[in-house]
Amino acid sequence: MYSLDHISIYQNVFEALGDGFFLLDTELRVRYLNEYGHRLAYNAYGISYKPGDHMINSLPDHRHDALHRIMAKVLQGELVEYEVEVATQNRSTIWLHCRDIPLQDREGATVGIAVLLKDISAAKALAAAKVTQQELEGLSAERQHLFEQFMEQSPLVGWITDPEGIMRYMNPKYMESYGLGKEAIGRSIHELFPDQMAIDYLFNNLRVLKENKTIAATEEAILRDGSHQYLKTFKFPILLNGQRMIAGWGVDITSEVSLQLELKEWVERYRAIKEATSDAVYDWNLKEGRIYNGQGFQTLFGHMQPATTIRQRLKMIHPADRNRIRSSYFEALRDEEANGWELEFRYICSDGTYKYVLDRAVIRREGTGVTRVLGAIQDMSERVRLQQRLLEVEKSQKRELVRSVIETQEKERRELSLELHDNVNQMLASCKLMLEVACDGGTNSMELVQKSYKAVGQIIKELRSISHALNPSEVADLGLLAGIQEMADELNATHRLQVSVSVLGIERADKLLKEDQIAIYRIIQEGMNNILKHSKGTKAEIFLELTKTRIQIRLSDNGKGFDKRKVKKGLGLKNIQNRVDYYLGRMELSPGNDGGTVLQVVIPHPEKGEKI
Repeated sequence: MYSLDHISIYQNVFEALGDGFFLLDTELRVRYLNEYGHRLAYNAYGISYKPGDHMINSLPDHRHDALHRIMAKVLQGELVEYEVEVATQNRSTIWLHCRDIPLQDREGATVGIAVLLKDISAAKALAAAKVTQQELEGLSAERQHLFEQFMEQSPLVGWITDPEGIMRYMNPKYMESYGLGKEAIGRSIHELFPDQMAIDYLFNNLRVLKENKTIAATEEAILRDGSHQYLKTFKFPILLNGQRMIAGWGVDITSEVSLQLELKEWVERYRAIKEATSDAVYDWNLKEGRIYNGQGFQTLFGHMQPATTIRQRLKMIHPADRNRIRSSYFEALRDEEANGWELEFRYICSDGTYKYVLDRAVIRREGTGVTRVLGAIQDMSERVRLQQRLLEVEKSQKRELVRSVIETQEKERRELSLELHDNVNQMLASCKLMLEVACDGGTNSMELVQKSYKAVGQIIKELRSISHALNPSEVADLGLLAGIQEMADELNATHRLQVSVSVLGIERADKLLKEDQIAIYRIIQEGMNNILKHSKGTKAEIFLELTKTRIQIRLSDNGKGFDKRKVKKGLGLKNIQNRVDYYLGRMELSPGNDGGTVLQVVIPHPEKGEKI
């Protein structure tokens, strides 16, 4: 089975052939020819074929009838081989071996012809040069002269050596190729060539003498310019003046060997790439309706089918992903502007489990139709697991953050409740009682009304203090430094704690955003609340330093201090730590030099604010 549509797929193979290769359709027009075939046609007939040219009509007229008869047989399914001698444009003669092969489709109908041309001129020349020992001994002087002329004019390298490797004859082509002169005749091959080359040369000579027959071998030689040459050599025994000698011809096959080496290198590189990648590679040939799978399927999934259909492929995909992938495949194939796809889904393994995979593919089109899809499937299971784990961690962190916020809110509500209950509520209850007594018209009614009036004023002041703690309007309205100073003044007014304030870099404070000023205020407020609740000290200091690179806060007291081994971070310290972490800063709690506690916070400039 064959189709002329396979040309582009096997083009590299056709170019690597050692023969001239022509591909004809049933009308005998050239669909493809390799570079070597192009050279043969030009050397033999002076014709530069190109796709679309008629194979026979371009040839000399005297060749038409015979070739039409031959091609008629081939089109009927018969393979035809023959040899032909061609007189070239430069009046030399070459021999071609022709092999015409019918190409058939699935139903056996001939859809084209493959023509293989081999230049057998060298073999013909070699056959003509092989002379039996008896014939050589009986040559007449005239025939001897003709033979010598043939040797001198031959385009092939020719030579004769004795069993010891002494050069007895070299034709002009030989001497020209290796930079030797007539003085080299009579010298050993060990003197003329590198050691390894001479050893290989002599080894094949000994084989000829031992087997007493012609042998063919590939030998490497070094030309006069230092480049390497590969020869297809034919060595055979002869008698010269009654002495056994070894004669030989050499055909230059350097280009063919180079192609073979390059092909081998490409094959090894392809194998190395296959071993280096863990991807499962596939080739979906839509004309055949088959998907050809690489060995990577066995490695990734523990099973493989060398060739499958798209229906079988879809069955291997997780049922929850199957319809989505089927739609994506065929939408991409129908979209003329689509170059391929990149899809994630789950693919079944031999043990029944599924792996998360990424399918990357490129689409090849001819005209408006898709001919094939080349793709690779990569195992993404570990990455998906890591992503899921990251989502779980983020979810956990969000829950922790929400819990912390809720706890903070509950703490503030409890504190607000206590303030309202212990202070405001009691004062209101006292006012209510005094006003009830005054309403009864007692002698001290006016005094009770005045006391109630003063108590209402105290209640208003207490509510203002609570409101201020919840919303530091002074910071928003007056600025950071004014808010800090008012906080200190209010603490001093309680006579429970004497607070001093020190600020360096005052001129930089107003350059901070309001939200960042409030964050600094809250850190100081939480720290001072901790001092009031836990330090049992009488003095405290608020120190704030604003520089070009950082903001430093230091809160110190003369209280009872703390034990690092027993201290626990309450909500106040947690709130401070959360704010410090937000600004990528650091917090440190340490004993003071003269007792008490020092809370130090250092943060870089807020990214959202202007550098100060």
